[in-house]
Amino acid sequence: MAKQAQINDNILKVLYLTGPLTSKELILSMQGLRKRTFFNTAMATMKKYSIEVDYLTLKSWGRMREIVQAIKALIVRDYYDIILTTTGTGLFLALVRFLLRWKKPYLFLIEWQVERNPILDLFLIPIFRNIDKIICVSSVQEKSFAKTLNVSINRIRYVPLGIDIDFFRPETDIISASDIILCVGDADRDDETLFKAVRNLPVKLIRVSDEFKVFQFYKVLLKDCLKPPILKAKFELLHAVSDLEMRELYAKSTLIIVPILKHSNQPAGLTVLLEAMAMGKPVIVTKGLITEDYVINGDTGIIINPDDANELKRMILELLDEDIKRKKLGNNARKFVEDNFTITKSTEELANILMQNACRNKKSILL
Repeated sequence: MAKQAQINDNILKVLYLTGPLTSKELILSMQGLRKRTFFNTAMATMKKYSIEVDYLTLKSWGRMREIVQAIKALIVRDYYDIILTTTGTGLFLALVRFLLRWKKPYLFLIEWQVERNPILDLFLIPIFRNIDKIICVSSVQEKSFAKTLNVSINRIRYVPLGIDIDFFRPETDIISASDIILCVGDADRDDETLFKAVRNLPVKLIRVSDEFKVFQFYKVLLKDCLKPPILKAKFELLHAVSDLEMRELYAKSTLIIVPILKHSNQPAGLTVLLEAMAMGKPVIVTKGLITEDYVINGDTGIIINPDDANELKRMILELLDEDIKRKKLGNNARKFVEDNFTITKSTEELANILMQNACRNKKSILL
């Protein structure tokens, strides 16, 4: 005999569809040896906002893993007020919702980019419209997503990305070198402009990436442009860098460069930018989707025009020559992150969106 369970009217129940997190990663996070990622950490601390979160982890099913995760979510959906997920699984759920016309639970999507194309216009836009809220990390995306999907801007909500400021903090026991420039990350990085800017400067570039094509790019350019002894001295390519190693690299670097391609349609470089700022480091970043929300030009960082190697070179030389300006930028950046982009503050923003925009399903359900 089935038993009845009454949903608590005062508690918002959320099913959060997340990717895999190993037990080792959880232990390292608890020990402070690994950074906390924003959305996972935010959902783990929602109870104090009267939001109860259950996790449905994405496990290994090969190419079918997102569909399998979505099917599992559909089986238990009646127990929840909101399903929160990302693009792959979210679009499958939205398609089923479109076909079956179910209204609850509400479907919220964390989205990093929506690129317009004929397939999107013909097939995906009607599916996207079955998503109640799309959560993005840039105010520019609110407008662009609404325009691309032809929906009200009220259905797109900007939540500033939060960073782990306890893990990424100024390191007083590590003295930064006077000539090390650091560039980190993969998505839409403008390595060509960066290379042109620094190749003739008296600096060492440390390039951290996990993408094979980035390494190939540098190796080809360096082979053609520089002799082997100079290559070894001026450039260092690193991959598979741990969180602790990454923190040390930030600490010993003079400048952090976040060069983004001119036509990037995603908030590329945002995590690296906030990590470097939280470390109290001066940052030079290409103007793009994230800059107007996360950097005050000349105060918390330097914003340059895209695809301009000469401007980048000039700003690098200027900051290398001005110790006081570098220190001021770094101090201001740390304070700016503390005031605006902590995990705690961003979690409050996310909790408000979940509470304000979802009416609870208060009926009894079968267990």
